[in-house]
Amino acid sequence: YRCQPGRLWISFSLLILLLVTLQVVEKLHDPSQEKMCKPKTDIVFLKVHKSASSTVMNILFRFGEMHNLTFAFPVGGGFQLYYPHHFLAKFVQGFSPQSPRRFNILCHHMRFLQPEVQKVVPRSAVYFSILRNPVQLMESSFVYYKGASAFSRVRSLAEFLSQPYRYYSPTSGDRHYARNLMTFDFGFNPDGDSSPERVQLMLNAIEASFDFVLISEYFDESMVLLKEMLCWDLDSVVSFPLNSRDSSTKSPLPDDVVEKLKAWNRLDWEIYTHFNRTFWERIERRIGRERLRREVAALRARQAELARTCLQGTGSVAPKDIKDSSLRPLQHGGARILGYNLKQGLAGSWSAPAAAGDAGAAVQHTKKKKKKEVPYLCDQRQLVCLSTALTATGTSHTLSRDRSHRNGLWDQPYFSRPALLLESKAEPANQLG
Repeated sequence: YRCQPGRLWISFSLLILLLVTLQVVEKLHDPSQEKMCKPKTDIVFLKVHKSASSTVMNILFRFGEMHNLTFAFPVGGGFQLYYPHHFLAKFVQGFSPQSPRRFNILCHHMRFLQPEVQKVVPRSAVYFSILRNPVQLMESSFVYYKGASAFSRVRSLAEFLSQPYRYYSPTSGDRHYARNLMTFDFGFNPDGDSSPERVQLMLNAIEASFDFVLISEYFDESMVLLKEMLCWDLDSVVSFPLNSRDSSTKSPLPDDVVEKLKAWNRLDWEIYTHFNRTFWERIERRIGRERLRREVAALRARQAELARTCLQGTGSVAPKDIKDSSLRPLQHGGARILGYNLKQGLAGSWSAPAAAGDAGAAVQHTKKKKKKEVPYLCDQRQLVCLSTALTATGTSHTLSRDRSHRNGLWDQPYFSRPALLLESKAEPANQLG
């Protein structure tokens, strides 16, 4: 066989073309190419209790407000979607079986039931949630939900765990606060079978329903992943810690109590360890450790910049030190929830809620105000600053805007305040808890 120069040249040209094509395809599928993706606006967020979920919810409120999105608010102005009942579409204000309405964002507390959720959001919706180490979660629950039937007769978690079934009843209406709270929020039985086969079925069901799951112990890293998965910009995920608990109400748990907590909350522990692992696997695939490090640094720098612009002092303060009583977070149980002092004149022309009862209560509640014109803020930077600050105080000024309204004013203001069920700030943990 004799080589012919013409054939060699054609083969070489085809090889070059193939290599160029592969490079182009790689760039098209490279998640770091942010300009190639379109921001996601249809979102379902399962707001798991005591897992920094109020901060995430307010990030969603702010994004929806800035992009004229619609929210699936609880019917009748409630503060939850009829939790602890499994979610039903009829729990959403404005939903009708005869004329189904789709909403952009569903993010209030609910007990997950996907067939019903699908009735109120578009098929394109992205589903995600956030988890917390079950040991710290239950310690926080014990302090905050001290009035729950399982906790009301004991002085400490150690006492409860010494004879849990003396205080805990599987038939109690508030049992979920005392056992496998994350499992319950995902829609499963907190007293269910914890055999490997049943656990795997549960994990498979969650993975089939949710596109990704965040981890509160790595909140900044979670926000970078959230930004990546939703194709948002940095300012969209900047926040100040919401409903952080004063360290004076926290106490370290003995090793034997930690092990008992893991055993008592076995289903939660299985969920957490599994999705903690998949969280870091997704980070590796989508972002990589080096870019993660850079983006976390950028996020923290932006947060510090906004804190200097928006807040008095250097950070959160005790409730007694909050100067504006209308911005003081709700105090509940044995927890002492920290808050913030905002700089004077921050709102500018923004019509913030005036009544102390409206602005201050850190209660997840939606209430329609009397008609009031709210000037549109052309300076997006100011809006980010203001809404981030109000987020941090527990006041989310979510506005519902008529899509046909074209005069540059937001009408029908709704003021939604997060977190009847407050969560404490997460403690650091290793990747596998």
